[in-house]
Amino acid sequence: MTVCKIVGRIVSTVKDSRLQGYKLLLCQEMNTELKTKGALFVAVDCIGAGEGDTVLVVKGSAAQVAVLAPIDAAIIAIVDTIEKDWEGRGK
Repeated sequence: MTVCKIVGRIVSTVKDSRLQGYKLLLCQEMNTELKTKGALFVAVDCIGAGEGDTVLVVKGSAAQVAVLAPIDAAIIAIVDTIEKDWEGRGK
């Protein structure tokens, strides 16, 4: 799973029938400082996320299982809070 920020949406009126009823959202991964990083990618929304939400995304075969369709990424949770203590790990 990856923590991501929803930065936009993709509108597609013609798509695979297995994707009917699902939103396509534009995501960007977040780093350990909780800042967005890297390239944008599209994920299928399984839970009702929206622009600005912080979400958990699964990719690959896990995403295909979530939607039962040929996809690369699926949004499976909206994050309420993140508690991190990266500095104290490994000592």
